[in-house]
Amino acid sequence: MPIEVKELIVRAWVDSQNSENRSEAKQVAKSGSETSEYDASVLEQLKKMLTDKKDR
Repeated sequence: MPIEVKELIVRAWVDSQNSENRSEAKQVAKSGSETSEYDASVLEQLKKMLTDKKDR
């Protein structure tokens, strides 16, 4: 098999792997940006604690 054909096959495989990884990365980013109600309340409490310390 000529080297050019092997190179095309490898490039096509790499491109297909990259597209799968991009979709997985988007799903992880989406789930990572979602915060539960508990986490949101803990964050609010921490923000209040920080602002209270700054005000003193």
